[in-house]
Amino acid sequence: MANVSASRIEIGDVITIPGTPMRRCRVRLIRAAAPGVVWLYLTDSTGERLRRHVALPLDQSVLRHHTTPFDPDQIPEDG
Repeated sequence: MANVSASRIEIGDVITIPGTPMRRCRVRLIRAAAPGVVWLYLTDSTGERLRRHVALPLDQSVLRHHTTPFDPDQIPEDG
C-alpha cells in the first residue's frame, strides 16, 4: 500500500480515498475534467460500478493498495 497523489492514479488501481466511504475501489476510467482536477469512475470491492464519478484535485492524497495490469481493449463505454 502506498500513499500517492491523485495525479499518479492509473486505470486498474485499487484505491481508498481517506475521509470518504470510498474503500478499496477499482479505478475503471479517468478523465481530466478541468485544470488541476481529475474525475475518477470507480467500481466497488464487489465489482459493481459506482453511479457517479469522484472529482479530486491532482494533489489529493489517496491510498493505492495495488495496481492490476490493464488491457486497453477493455476500456469501458461511457454510460
